[in-house]
Amino acid sequence: MLSAEVGITAPDAETLAQIWLNMVVLWRSAAAGLEALRLTTAAAIEAAGTVAEVDAAMAAIRGA
Repeated sequence: MLSAEVGITAPDAETLAQIWLNMVVLWRSAAAGLEALRLTTAAAIEAAGTVAEVDAAMAAIRGA
């Protein structure tokens, strides 16, 4: 995969590999935030006793 992307994203394999390593940190952070939002919303929906409470949980996702 490195050889296919060299010259497009980065001038050489070493620079490209470093970019990929840096992206791992960003993806982990984004994934952690999304997972927290997913779990919180799922718990709110499970606890909801009315349609309005489900709507409120869903609105919280849109506001996040």
